[in-house]
Amino acid sequence: MSVANAALYGLGGTFVSLVVVAVALIVCALVARPQVLPFGMAEIVSLIVCTAVYVWRKNVAR
Repeated sequence: MSVANAALYGLGGTFVSLVVVAVALIVCALVARPQVLPFGMAEIVSLIVCTAVYVWRKNVAR
């Protein structure tokens, strides 16, 4: 796999993840307005942690 393909897959995965987060935040805003901020913060933190663990396992822990 070339570097350009790897970068394209990484950007595509990031875009899809952010779309999923945005849809979840919209649904949360419609269903439970007061919990949008804590839910959004938890979503973003979990996305960052999962991405960091994946990158670490893929690149460092070989």
